[in-house]
Amino acid sequence: DLKYSAEQSINGNWTSAAWARHKRELEEANPLVQLPYVVNHASGEVVAQSNAVYLYLGRVLGLCGRTRDEKLANEQVLFHLNLMWTQLRDLVYPEPGHSRSDSLSFRRALADHFENSVPDHYEKLESWLQTRKTDFFAGKRPCTADFHVWEMLDQQEEMARRHHHESPLLEYPVLR
Repeated sequence: DLKYSAEQSINGNWTSAAWARHKRELEEANPLVQLPYVVNHASGEVVAQSNAVYLYLGRVLGLCGRTRDEKLANEQVLFHLNLMWTQLRDLVYPEPGHSRSDSLSFRRALADHFENSVPDHYEKLESWLQTRKTDFFAGKRPCTADFHVWEMLDQQEEMARRHHHESPLLEYPVLR
């Protein structure tokens, strides 16, 4: 289990000297390495990029779906969540000098996020579960997409709680 401490630089970006050193070592095995990544110590494989890590762990741990339909469903949900994650990343990590860099601008953008972006994604996810008539996003058992969905829902819930918004899940009983 590795942990990297981070410091904010003068230009407002975050940096970690320990990660930079470790990244150079990992790049010898995988020039594409970035956070998140996974190292398989048994095989020596170094896998990077969020969806590649989810798919790799799914294959290694048997969590990519059993049937062709489940595998396809797992992949579709994973890649849909990539858009949701990208929107969240842009909200909480705006480019330096972006208008959301102050607290008031962030709170306004967060309110807009909860009013517009989140409902759009939650409606699609809820509809997906209703259409497939399953408890999990790919089938009868959890797959890697389910873990990513739960992570994203949890992050939204925590942001709502900390910034005094209603739970975004209130209107989505199937997702709850």
